[in-house]
Amino acid sequence: MPITAVTAFRRDAPPQISRPAPWSMAEIPIDAIGANANTFFDDQDYLVLPVRNWADRALPTWYERRYGDAEIVWLSLPRARGRASA
Repeated sequence: MPITAVTAFRRDAPPQISRPAPWSMAEIPIDAIGANANTFFDDQDYLVLPVRNWADRALPTWYERRYGDAEIVWLSLPRARGRASA
């Protein structure tokens, strides 16, 4: 796959968690490092994602942190016409 096609995003809950609302998705800027200088993302390449974890971004109470402070980042490719993304 072309190295420029890789995207990263995070799913977030709305600030007012007491009201049910759909998840929002925010794209995360990434640096795709091509270690072997070709234009494809392969086993020698890597990604740098400057992200803050959920606890640092949301400043939750101790009760909201009961399940942990982790951040999940999703990697994807843009959807091609008529095909699902990988």
